[in-house]
Amino acid sequence: MSQKIFSNWPDLRLRDRALQMTLGYVGIDCLVQSLAQRELQHGRLLEVAFSSGRVLTLRFDQGVGYWRVPIPKTG
Repeated sequence: MSQKIFSNWPDLRLRDRALQMTLGYVGIDCLVQSLAQRELQHGRLLEVAFSSGRVLTLRFDQGVGYWRVPIPKTG
């Protein structure tokens, strides 16, 4: 069984909306703004702006393609 969550998301607006709805489901009100892959630099940023005005910036050196989802062991 694969541990990857993957999609090429042919429509970026759909991808952004899916992420926004996912975060909204867990109580995080957000605005998602992303670029097409051809417009991205190799180093990727995730910026989280809080209502206090503070900003958290995460710098990914490999994107997120290497992330895995743990599979619970059964039986």
